[in-house]
Amino acid sequence: MNDPELMLIHASIARLRGGVMAIVFGMMGSLGMFLATALLLVQGGVDVGRNLGRLRWYLPGYSVSWSGALLGALYGLVLGAVLGWTVAWLYNTIALRRADP
Repeated sequence: MNDPELMLIHASIARLRGGVMAIVFGMMGSLGMFLATALLLVQGGVDVGRNLGRLRWYLPGYSVSWSGALLGALYGLVLGAVLGWTVAWLYNTIALRRADP
């Protein structure tokens, strides 16, 4: 392929913005962790959040409580942002490699 064709291919590939993906994934992770914990607390019961409480093995300080909901939201924000940025970087890297002849 000649240079104008290659430039056209590179221009037509949709690139993901890492910062935007990080913000969106972070917000979704934060909201998901907070809502999952809060819904269990509002629902109540004998053994509240037995399964969700096991996240404390991976997220130090997390518990199924209101303070744990806030800490879980922070963990969800950070982990979601890292995941979102990584997905965007991986997609962009693979897309550019596939476009090169």
